[in-house]
Amino acid sequence: MADERSTPPSLPPRTAESSSTSHPVISPRRDSLPPAAVAAVERSAAQQRAGSTGTMHEAVLQHAAREVDSAMRKVVEHVRTEILAATDDFNVLQTMTAIARDEYIEFNDTAMELIAGMGKVQQTYSEIDERLKQITDLEQQVSNMEQVVAELDGYTKQLEESFKRKR
Repeated sequence: MADERSTPPSLPPRTAESSSTSHPVISPRRDSLPPAAVAAVERSAAQQRAGSTGTMHEAVLQHAAREVDSAMRKVVEHVRTEILAATDDFNVLQTMTAIARDEYIEFNDTAMELIAGMGKVQQTYSEIDERLKQITDLEQQVSNMEQVVAELDGYTKQLEESFKRKR
C-alpha cells in the first residue's frame, strides 16, 4: 500500500479518509508541546477514537484552535487594558491642562492688576515729581528773596547810620 509509508510511531498510518482532507498531516512532537498540551491532545484524540472516526491531526487542530482562541482572548484583554490605561492617561492630561489653563488665567489677571497698579504708581510718581519741581522752584525763590532781604537789610542799616550822622 502506497499510503502506508513510514510514519513516526506517534501517528497512525494514513487512511483513505485522512488523506482526503485538505490539511496536511502534521506530526506533533511531544518535546515541542508543553506537558499539559500533550495531555489535552492525547485525551482529545482518545475521545475521538472512541466515539468518532477523526484522527490525531484533528485533535491537534482542535487543541491549537482552543489555544489560539485563549491567546486571542488574552491579547484582546491586554489591548483593552492598554486602551483603558491610555484613556486614563488622556483624562489625567486633560485635567492637568484644565488646571494649568485656570492657573494661567489667574496669572494673567494678576499681571493685568499689576500693570494697572504700575500705571497708578507712575501717575503718582509724575505728580510727586511735579510737586518736587515746584518745591525746588519755591526754595530758589525763597533763597533769592532772602538775598534781596539781606541786601535791603544792609541798605536799611546804611540809611539809618546815615540818618543818625546827619542828625
